Amino acid sequence: MKKINYILIGIIILEFFSCKITNSTTENKTEKLTKENIERLTEYISKDSIFTNKLKNYFPDLKNSSELIFEPIGTIEFLRLSNYRMETLINTEFYRKYRDLTYSEFEKFLNERDSINEFLPYRVSLDETDSEQNNNLSKRILLRFSERADNLINIEYIIINKKVDERIVYHPRKGHYLIEFDNENNIIQRFYILRTVG
Repeated sequence: MKKINYILIGIIILEFFSCKITNSTTENKTEKLTKENIERLTEYISKDSIFTNKLKNYFPDLKNSSELIFEPIGTIEFLRLSNYRMETLINTEFYRKYRDLTYSEFEKFLNERDSINEFLPYRVSLDETDSEQNNNLSKRILLRFSERADNLINIEYIIINKKVDERIVYHPRKGHYLIEFDNENNIIQRFYILRTVG
């Protein structure tokens, strides 16, 4: 009789802890993006003059562009945060709590967060961009969005190169832009990587 009581108590305790663990991992689930979210973020990035000036200084061919045209991609894909350095991420509200971890511990934790926040790609219907505004002096930059997770949205930008010579294989230039929100959905800060390999 005592063994059965101990077994029942053990099962109840296990269920209690499994519910707590499940709640803590689902608490930070990702948030799907809408057309309105994407339009708002695209406008925010295009008006970020510090970012656009740094892009123009980093990529000399962009200096001659009359304007940079940011176009969102309609497919929302999971983008890992591993492109960002620990020093950058611990400046965000969510990751600040983990600033005392070593680099390897932080990397392991970041990989765990990425696996929790990972999702399957999906499409969002966006308006067509006006092709007339894409003149020879403007430069197109595509924006690939990930879902919001831990109050962060990771965005990959891709600078489109015009093919001058068919014999040359062009590799698009890519970078990342990270936006942090507060709990009221206000943008509070942003970080960016001007160039990523691959």
